[in-house]
Amino acid sequence: LCMSRNGVISLVVGTVVMGALVQQKESLRPVGWILTIIPLMALAILLLGGFDRFYERMETLGQEENYRDRWSLLSACVEAGGQYWLTGAGVGTFAHVFPQYDHTGASAVATYADNEYGQLFVESGLPGMVLLIAFFTGFLTTIWLVLRSSRSISYCIYGILFAFVAVACHSFTDFGQRMPGIAFTSATLCALALALPRLTQVTESSYLALPGSHLTKISLGITAGLLVWTVYGSYARYQSESWFAFALAKEGQLVENEWGG
Repeated sequence: LCMSRNGVISLVVGTVVMGALVQQKESLRPVGWILTIIPLMALAILLLGGFDRFYERMETLGQEENYRDRWSLLSACVEAGGQYWLTGAGVGTFAHVFPQYDHTGASAVATYADNEYGQLFVESGLPGMVLLIAFFTGFLTTIWLVLRSSRSISYCIYGILFAFVAVACHSFTDFGQRMPGIAFTSATLCALALALPRLTQVTESSYLALPGSHLTKISLGITAGLLVWTVYGSYARYQSESWFAFALAKEGQLVENEWGG
């Protein structure tokens, strides 16, 4: 929907991976093509409303200058991450740390790296990358085991896998996971994929009767606290940006008045 070039490529990659896995399972093979065609139908409907714009965006893939800044940002991330490889610069510090390594020559400050993995390396260092690889490995291994054993939840798992592969590819050139709505959706889908095998073994009545564990209550309490802290920090940044915009407007008035104020 945002007409991202890599977004379209990621959509195709996710469809290919999902389609290949669907065809490997005999019980799903009769409807496998339907499952793989659905994302392509969504893309086709999108193109009906904006093919010209989409074609213009995709045509720029052959122009080298469209990649130069991205490669420069990535190489600068590797350089910056190398300086903080042991502990990272700190989550959320990218905009403050990165400018001294930015070689693109752009006047604007790079708030994000346009690459989830590069920015994670800068902010979290080698430990963050190890945790990410461990998460990917554990999640994909679990998904593979579920796909081989389960029948009743296969459709849902294939959909989650499609989304996971697509967004993992898209993260190479964008920073979607830095947006709370996308990050929460990703976390929810991953948690759902891991919980589905256990949930399908519990009937509805017995599931509703299950008492909440102390660990669950503690986890919910910690999560609620983190959300409050995040919202407070976001509002503080919103206030800061609002006052900065106000200051810029006043600066414009002073410039017009030859700095007489």
